[in-house]
Amino acid sequence: MKFQSGKLTLPNGGMHHLGAREEDIAEKVILTCAEEDVPVIAAYLENAKETAAHREYLTYKGTKNGKELAVTSVGHGCMPMAIAVEELNHLNVKTIVKTGTGQAILPGIQPGTVIVPSAAVRSEGATKEYVPESYPAVANIPLLRKLVTALKEEGIEPMVGYVRTHDGFYTEQPSDPEGPARIAKWAKLGVLLNEHECSSMFVISEILKLNAAAVIVAEENVADGTALNSEEKKEILDKVYRAVVRVLSE
Repeated sequence: MKFQSGKLTLPNGGMHHLGAREEDIAEKVILTCAEEDVPVIAAYLENAKETAAHREYLTYKGTKNGKELAVTSVGHGCMPMAIAVEELNHLNVKTIVKTGTGQAILPGIQPGTVIVPSAAVRSEGATKEYVPESYPAVANIPLLRKLVTALKEEGIEPMVGYVRTHDGFYTEQPSDPEGPARIAKWAKLGVLLNEHECSSMFVISEILKLNAAAVIVAEENVADGTALNSEEKKEILDKVYRAVVRVLSE
């Protein structure tokens, strides 16, 4: 039997957390953690406008190549991501792509490297409420391949591999006494980058039968202390957003 949560709505018919109704969204949605990034990404669409705003969830909707697309913020971490995926499913969304930045942990990864996660280590608590720990957190492979192709067309050679989703941002910084050792442990296992939402998105999308993938820019490498400046990050994200919008508007 397919997993399905109860549908909770606000008095106006919008979803309990997203605040969005079906007409406010599209079948394909770009997700970002920060509300301030929503209008930035929506600028790559045509006639984009705000359609819903509630709590940390801000939604813009527009078109590209005659197809409707939406951009929604999901907050930071696996619980708000889980809520977003469940409520987007209730709104008949079929495909989601998370964009954003993260911290590379594998020595040698240059800041500015674009990573397309094939899977995520489940070092978080939210997905344990849904499935056993042995259940994998894996991206939708056909969608991943399309994103890789589109990024290459933008002049980016992305890395495809494992990222690690975890709940304790400050526990894995070089400034934490135990941070370097914790970081090195996962780097030795080939994990490319630390972030905070992918495993939740992958697991819940899979059990709800949504297509999900992510594109993450390594804005810094905590193994060696190198980082992008703001202009470099903006330039790379511009290419990432164009590639993601192109894939979702095909």
